[in-house]
Amino acid sequence: MSPWDLTPASSTRGSATQLGFLAAARLDGILATLEIDHDVKEYSDGGHSFMNDHRDEKTPWLFAVMGRFTGGIDFVEPSALDASGRIVAFFERHLRDGA
Repeated sequence: MSPWDLTPASSTRGSATQLGFLAAARLDGILATLEIDHDVKEYSDGGHSFMNDHRDEKTPWLFAVMGRFTGGIDFVEPSALDASGRIVAFFERHLRDGA
């Protein structure tokens, strides 16, 4: 098997919308079985866009209105900070110094 067949994988998602509920657990299990280095985390307190902070005047009004009706687009700061740190650490581990 070539190294390209075992490319590391990172997945960060919010599950509050219930789309693909427990998808992270399934993905984590598959990657572990294949012995692929990975970082998979599902945040139960956030929806699809939990890392996107759209609380300013630059947010298109359509996004703000749709978010209230569809749910899952609210910014969740504690989870966003944790996810950002995990993503940066993952990429640093795999991309720093040509690793």
